[in-house]
Amino acid sequence: MPVDIEMVLSASPSPPLFRHNTLMNFGYPHYAPRNDRSYLDTKRNSFNSCRRHHISTPARSILIDKEQTEINHSKKKVWFADDKGMALTHVRVMTEPSDCPPRWTDDFIEKVTKGIRDRLSLDDSWEPLFLQPASDYLAFRTKLEKECVSLENVIVKEEDDVVTGTIKVKNISFDKEVSIRVTFDQWASQTDIPAIYVPSPLEQEGAAAPYDTFSFTFAIERKARKCQQIELCVRYKCGGSEYWDNNRGTNYKLVTGKNKTDDSVRHRKFVDALTANFTDWAEFASWNNLITEGPYW
Repeated sequence: MPVDIEMVLSASPSPPLFRHNTLMNFGYPHYAPRNDRSYLDTKRNSFNSCRRHHISTPARSILIDKEQTEINHSKKKVWFADDKGMALTHVRVMTEPSDCPPRWTDDFIEKVTKGIRDRLSLDDSWEPLFLQPASDYLAFRTKLEKECVSLENVIVKEEDDVVTGTIKVKNISFDKEVSIRVTFDQWASQTDIPAIYVPSPLEQEGAAAPYDTFSFTFAIERKARKCQQIELCVRYKCGGSEYWDNNRGTNYKLVTGKNKTDDSVRHRKFVDALTANFTDWAEFASWNNLITEGPYW
């Protein structure tokens, strides 16, 4: 089938695979034979130029870096507090010894607690109207020898509404019965609560102790809040005899803070026993005269 050679050459994207002087000169005037001297010189010069440019120009990354922020080269300036109307020094007077932790002020506690008050306010807490009997040890021993029984101490656990304490009795015979009598409504009713014997370390050595210890615990009834007072006394039965400790006829009383009278016993509290200003050390007891609500250090 006849083919138009000129149309084939014009549609082809590359030179023909064959060599023909007539067609090359006619169809592609910009192509020259491979043995043409001027053609080879042109290619050689172009290659050398590219080679020199490649050697002289360093390699550069094709990645585009973000524009770097301009460095602030502003001149630095130094100024003192007095230039701004402020004090050059800040003086703090230390009123506390260096070997003791700082004491929390009322303002600091108010700032930390943010006005939150304890569940039990001071008006609702129970306070004894008597000194702890064992705080005066000499009078405590004398009372035991004469009356054979004495309340030793009383502790109120406000969070549990529980009263606990201990009793000391003279070891008259082996069989003993110790109890406390308590009222929450000013003796309209009363309850006898038995005390539990506390073993003595001397028993392990086979020796008899001159005094025995008993402990007691009772819950504060709701009606005690109405009367705002709890009264108790101690009973000791031994050898067919009965002994009582009723605080010389006045009983041991516990009252709420708002019901406490001015003539009641005031308990002074100290942070440290070494620095406490206490004149009568026979009445001093750490559990009753020291503040233990803070950290132990």
